Amino acid sequence: MTIQSNPNPNQQSMPPYYYEDEISLIDLWLVLVRRKKLLIITFAAVVIIGLVLALITPKKYSYSTSIEIGSRVIQDKVQPIESPETLLAKIQESYIPFVQQQYRNEKSDNDALHRITARIPKGSQIIVLESNGGAERGDAYKELQQRVINEVQSDHKRILEVIRKELEIARNKAMDKLEELKDTVKLLEAREKRLTDIAVLIKRQIEEAKADLAIAEKNRQRSVKEATNEAKAMTLLMLDNEVQQQRQRLATLEERLIIEVAEGQDKLANEIATNVRLQEAQQEEISRVEIQLANLVETRALVPPMQSMEPTGLAKRVILAIAMVLGFVLALMAAFIAEFLQKAKEQIAQDESSGSEASV
Repeated sequence: MTIQSNPNPNQQSMPPYYYEDEISLIDLWLVLVRRKKLLIITFAAVVIIGLVLALITPKKYSYSTSIEIGSRVIQDKVQPIESPETLLAKIQESYIPFVQQQYRNEKSDNDALHRITARIPKGSQIIVLESNGGAERGDAYKELQQRVINEVQSDHKRILEVIRKELEIARNKAMDKLEELKDTVKLLEAREKRLTDIAVLIKRQIEEAKADLAIAEKNRQRSVKEATNEAKAMTLLMLDNEVQQQRQRLATLEERLIIEVAEGQDKLANEIATNVRLQEAQQEEISRVEIQLANLVETRALVPPMQSMEPTGLAKRVILAIAMVLGFVLALMAAFIAEFLQKAKEQIAQDESSGSEASV
């Protein structure tokens, strides 16, 4: 068996997990120690920059307001006169650019400094207008938001006016129909009274006809007893004819009373009852329309545009804390990059020196 000698006697003293290119924590610490001046300078520079930013950055506030969309009642349900999504699109695409352009023309100012955002809170039907900026711009933000509200109110006022006119027309029609029904029922009641008077008159005529029939029958009975010659027989025939006429008259009167007058009264009573039901329906329609008119709600701002109580954005202490963390990270990166560049420079110089010796 051939035993190979170890060309590097120091290799056995190294641990089995050691590699030539491995960087230990001690190496990293030594790099930081060598570059402590760079670390301190970098960290201090970033912290100073953060401190300056924290001091010079002005406080920003939130300026906001909420728009409640006008509503109406349809089938006992409150519905907005315009969907929130449609109104949001109008505000974003039309009203905000319009008022910004208008304000810029009036104030000769840059509208980019007065941004307004609009959104719909989840599960709601209101539009929220928001702006963020310094207190010195607060009046401009409030004025712009108020102008947006005015544009929305002007548009919705037109929509509400159309709805109001339609409801008023419907109410007037229902009221005219109600008056027509009231006039009709008066005529029906007058006809019913005339039928009642006719019934009273027919009853009186019936009584008279019964009395005339009784007299005619008495005269006939007496003539029957006295009918002894041809002349009296002719008189009896005439009395029979009179009795027949009185009976026919009585039957006709009773038929008119029982059939014609009674049926007319029943028909009129039914028409009057129907008319009353129609009047009630029209009255309900009038009440429904009046409720809709009373429940027309105009679009309004729930609160005027107002400034937030506390500043928004990053506080000064937060900016300083971020600067300290960022400074620490950048300092570490600067130290390692500087160490890497020095090692690379040394390696290049060593390679050039080796190359020169080899060529000699």
